[in-house]
Amino acid sequence: MRRWYDPSLLHEVTMRTVDGTWWFDPADRDMTAAILGAMADSQAKFPVQIHAFTFMSNHYHAIYSIAEPEQLRSFMGHFHAAVARLVNDRQRRTGPVWARRAHVVPILMEPEAQLRRLRYVLGQGVRAGVATHPRDWAGVSSTHWLLDGTELAGAHVDRTQRALDSRNLTEPLPESDYTRQLAPKLTPLPCFDGVPSDEWRLQVNAIADEISLEALGRPELQQGDSPAGGVGKSPPPKKKAAAKVHAGSMASAREYLARRKAFDVAYSDARERQVAAAHRATTSKRVTFVAFPLWAFPAAPPCMAPANLIRAITRSFKE
Repeated sequence: MRRWYDPSLLHEVTMRTVDGTWWFDPADRDMTAAILGAMADSQAKFPVQIHAFTFMSNHYHAIYSIAEPEQLRSFMGHFHAAVARLVNDRQRRTGPVWARRAHVVPILMEPEAQLRRLRYVLGQGVRAGVATHPRDWAGVSSTHWLLDGTELAGAHVDRTQRALDSRNLTEPLPESDYTRQLAPKLTPLPCFDGVPSDEWRLQVNAIADEISLEALGRPELQQGDSPAGGVGKSPPPKKKAAAKVHAGSMASAREYLARRKAFDVAYSDARERQVAAAHRATTSKRVTFVAFPLWAFPAAPPCMAPANLIRAITRSFKE
């Protein structure tokens, strides 16, 4: 599906590890701090608003909002690459860590939709059967900040400076010299705008308590998630149709899907005009600008055949 990150909406991001491998041990406090530090460093470079997130042992969910589409794309690229390097360094391995490109689903601005997705992110540990209450999940998450305002504690290692110094110094400095305390900045959901923090946290605590009560009597381990320690694999998740939008009502969902369909049609039309314009550029000096729909990531122009490219360049010099 073509990417369309509308800044007027929230975006729920999901990423899963290769083969569902348990790379994110909730008992590993150093790994927890490193992931938080990587998230904070990425946020400093590409300022997205982070509303909620939970890392399970083999995947994570987060809710972000943005001012520009490029912010989310760049943030995800930087953050996911940093987490992959952390995993490979700690496991002394190479190769991919993430299974695929991030799955990004828009959340409409209706309070019902926002709270429903917050409930989903909060309840990951309980839903997996490895915690009895959202606050009991020991892995990387924003839960404690959401419930009681506890500040996150992250640590970021300046790998670039460390690599440069390792080439220039006869005796490399310890890693602690390149480490600084850094934690992501969290922002309440837009549905809590104007609501005092103690009031909206009461609402979030009520949601967390409901999650815990609803989980009573469930099997201990539902989804093969690692309760703690070690690297293993979980069974592949059950196949189901991926959501295209999270909405508060069917009417708003249909309205969004109609907008999405119009975007896809406009994008396909722009791509066809782009290909035609690239072809014309090989036979004449005329270059046509092609506009893609708002908030799209335009496709790269098709490559011209070398012979046509040479003729086009030669003709431009003669003229």
